[in-house]
Amino acid sequence: MDGVLPPLKNFIHPGGSIESSHLHVARAISRRVERKYISYTNDTENDANIKFFNRLSDYLFVCARYMNFLKKTDDVLLK
Repeated sequence: MDGVLPPLKNFIHPGGSIESSHLHVARAISRRVERKYISYTNDTENDANIKFFNRLSDYLFVCARYMNFLKKTDDVLLK
């Protein structure tokens, strides 16, 4: 998906299409879970779950951008 998207030159706000907005909410929730998980674990350096949560939020970000791309909706640029 990332290969067909135009490169980011600005930060973007969550939004665009309704589907993209839902994916941005899912991403925010995954980041919240990651922070909560880190507060409960002792070994943050070798924990595969932390890496998973981080990759999940990256994936959801790309999915949100891709959904806007499919819907022919512009990303909401931070100005």
